Amino acid sequence: MNVRVRAVGKVNPAPLLENPILESDPAQALIEKRLIHLHRGQKEVPLYQWELLTPGNRSAGPTVIVRNDTTVFLDEGDDWTIDQYNNLIISINQ
Repeated sequence: MNVRVRAVGKVNPAPLLENPILESDPAQALIEKRLIHLHRGQKEVPLYQWELLTPGNRSAGPTVIVRNDTTVFLDEGDDWTIDQYNNLIISINQ
């Protein structure tokens, strides 16, 4: 048996909760520093756990930010910060 339900109605938008901007140092999210190969040679790079980053955390690349469903690599000259909504904001070096 297969059942389908369709509903039409007015729904209030979910509120966006702003978090306070805290410490800029992301040390609490540091997993380890790992030697990686870049096009300019090897470099020791910090790996951060995304879920442990808090609003206001920021740093410059090269950096790796890991999460169970994605990995973000930021190269030298790239900057990143966590905003008040826990989004990762990346500024790419041009």
